[in-house]
Amino acid sequence: MTTASADAMFNLLLFVYPCLHRHSRMTTTQKPTLVSRISAVISARVKTLFKPLTLLAKALLKKKFSMLRYEWLYKDVPDCPPLEVTACAQHVRLSVGAPGNQSTRNPLLHIRDMLEESVVVGRAIKVSVELKTGKCPPEQGLRHLGGYLAFIGKEEIDFKLWTELEVNLPVNEPLPFTVDSRHFRSLLPANAFTNLKRLTWSAHREQLVASWLPFTPSLLLTLTNLVICCDLSLIDCSYILYHAKQLKELTVCTLRKDLSHYPVLSQQFYASDVPHLTSLILRSDDDLVPLLTRCKFPSLRYLDLDLLDLTTLTVRSLKFGLNLNTINLSGDLKQEDVDWISSQYSHVYHIFIPGLAVFLR
Repeated sequence: MTTASADAMFNLLLFVYPCLHRHSRMTTTQKPTLVSRISAVISARVKTLFKPLTLLAKALLKKKFSMLRYEWLYKDVPDCPPLEVTACAQHVRLSVGAPGNQSTRNPLLHIRDMLEESVVVGRAIKVSVELKTGKCPPEQGLRHLGGYLAFIGKEEIDFKLWTELEVNLPVNEPLPFTVDSRHFRSLLPANAFTNLKRLTWSAHREQLVASWLPFTPSLLLTLTNLVICCDLSLIDCSYILYHAKQLKELTVCTLRKDLSHYPVLSQQFYASDVPHLTSLILRSDDDLVPLLTRCKFPSLRYLDLDLLDLTTLTVRSLKFGLNLNTINLSGDLKQEDVDWISSQYSHVYHIFIPGLAVFLR
């Protein structure tokens, strides 16, 4: 028995003994009241003594049931895709399908131990995940990776503490992704990421809708920094700008003309006002006029366009506010276009157009 338990028992005896002494001198009608009082005190003190044990038992049961909810992730451990887990105070990294010896240990226990050893409880964290092909069927690796993330966010570190997320999936071809009754827990609830600020996404564009983290409006709502490394259409880009109202920095690595009739996020071209966007980096072989004329960026300070289809019409569509201080344009421009930019943006500190001119204010 601990010192605290012994003290509690001693205090209980100090109360009960005088009561029993008085009980011997009480009348018959007084005795039931005293007995009830003693019973209540004993019951309360017993609950106090056993409360730590009760809480411990509940915690152990919760961990046990959380494992059972994700049994499909470890039921056949030898057949699970290889998993690497590294963690520090505020950063967790998962790599599925990485080369190496396959562990015979329950992967969820491995994840839990790494988090308990390294991650600071209650602090904001960054989560990085990677799916490597070759050691397991890609669709199996994709599903397991989502299951591990769901286990961390629902059972270990609440999604509300996730402020940065990096996702690296195969980009060359789409991976099949369906959800059945056994695997529905692998879905990440997009509306649970209430504090997610930074998202880096590298994958095939089909995974924007067919994965455990689809690009829904609720996911985009809180983002301030977004990097997308996959092929997109202009319509997809307009969808993102429309729903990500808090964006400050956006980088889209590839906008493709041949995808103009095959958007994945929406069939509608959105016009939007993105009031907080300060940095816009786009790489495209499509004409950006529809995007630049329908979206407003009043706070934009840094503009970087790497365009194969950079026409005079595109240049004249560049209408930004007085906050803009850097313009980087890569494309086939005429000198008259450069002169027009220089005259329209005389307040811009740095204008860089490879092969033609550099203006420093």
